[in-house]
Amino acid sequence: MHYFFIVALGMLAGLHAACYGAYKDSPYEKFILSRFFREVIIGALSALFILLFTKTDGVSFVILFLSFVACSRIFTETYKQFIRQEPQHRYKIPSMVHIFRIIPTSRLKRLILGILAFSTFILLIAAALQISNFLPKNFAGPFLGLFTGLITGVGGAYKDGFFEGFNLRKFFRSPTLGVLSGFLLSHFSNNPLFLLLSTWGLERMTVEFYKGFIKAKYMPGKFNLTKARYPEFFQKRKRLIPLYITTWVVLLILFIIEIYSEKQSL
Repeated sequence: MHYFFIVALGMLAGLHAACYGAYKDSPYEKFILSRFFREVIIGALSALFILLFTKTDGVSFVILFLSFVACSRIFTETYKQFIRQEPQHRYKIPSMVHIFRIIPTSRLKRLILGILAFSTFILLIAAALQISNFLPKNFAGPFLGLFTGLITGVGGAYKDGFFEGFNLRKFFRSPTLGVLSGFLLSHFSNNPLFLLLSTWGLERMTVEFYKGFIKAKYMPGKFNLTKARYPEFFQKRKRLIPLYITTWVVLLILFIIEIYSEKQSL
């Protein structure tokens, strides 16, 4: 039952990503149900990946859920950047990896780039985890949050900056939220790996919620469009909001349970 619940949390993390992606993009590109369920499956695979390759004993469900959110983002973005082949004419910012604006058309080249990028990514994470082990507990979380925020900021600046310019405010948004997320979650975990992943997950959830649901008249900058191609989805996509809210409610409940458990143990 314990493992079943963990996989269910992974599916819920994937559902969160699926709802956000469909809500954000459906007025501008065709809604494809298989893509929606793909994110749910990736969330479940993220949970299985963590169960197989890490020890989850003593890790709270709130930290696991946020870690699954981060892993599902990593897997999805890796797939889109380095594996998936799709026409790029509808995008202002390519959905596939580019080398200073040049998009490799060879699948082999993209796979090689993906292996190099992922290897560098793992080495950077390993270095950050080692550094965090030498920091006081109160500093480890904010440091890991700063690290994940900088990875996101630098990656986003490289991916988008060549096509829409560099935005200093947007660049520092992720590091700032990363530090705050790391400080908050350091009260719920002292496991460096899960603290890093969960901090990343919370930062991504917060940024995406702001862009998709708070920011007025938000239009994804990646599309080479001036108006919605499927304006009827401005109404249809509202059906996703209850599911999206449910994922946030579950996260809040997990936070409350963890706080209550800690108080009971004192």
